[in-house]
Amino acid sequence: MSRASEVSVDVYGKSSHIGNAAAGIDATAAAVEIYGKAREAEADFPEGVFRLLNFGKFQSGTARNIISGHTELVGTLRAFSDEDFQWLISILKGVAEKLSAEYGCEIDVKYTEGYPPIVNNVELYESVAPALHSSLENFIEMPEPAMISEDYSFYGLHVPSIFFYVGTGTGIALHTTKFDFDEAALVQGFELY
Repeated sequence: MSRASEVSVDVYGKSSHIGNAAAGIDATAAAVEIYGKAREAEADFPEGVFRLLNFGKFQSGTARNIISGHTELVGTLRAFSDEDFQWLISILKGVAEKLSAEYGCEIDVKYTEGYPPIVNNVELYESVAPALHSSLENFIEMPEPAMISEDYSFYGLHVPSIFFYVGTGTGIALHTTKFDFDEAALVQGFELY
């Protein structure tokens, strides 16, 4: 699982009537450019380097006829190495600095340190793999890392650890209003342990 961080970008411009836009500093326009340039930079990573920098919330302005003086972008950054994580942060900060100078606005980039990535300990995994393959009929090794995160990752910083998905037995995804699971999955998880 990836290292996950919450990212917030606040753009502070200057409100003005839209009919006198030259008197304002358009926070919406600057934020649109930040969004686009951050997405371009994230897409430029080499294929096979799992990472994500995206925004789920973009809020700006107070009325249709007023140039926005404040825009907020809220999103997430995910990576599987500290180097890739720091590279994405530096790209975002660099874009913000450049656009701040171009637009004459203030841009504040904040992020959390988040959860570290979960990386299964190879030796520990290899010691339990034979039991997994022989005792679980539906055991599947993941073909690629998952872009979700879990605070369990802090254990792996201190002791060798491995992480498994037990599954829900229903096919219903997590984090939905229809979430449900087959309680037999709990038994399988217990037996695995």
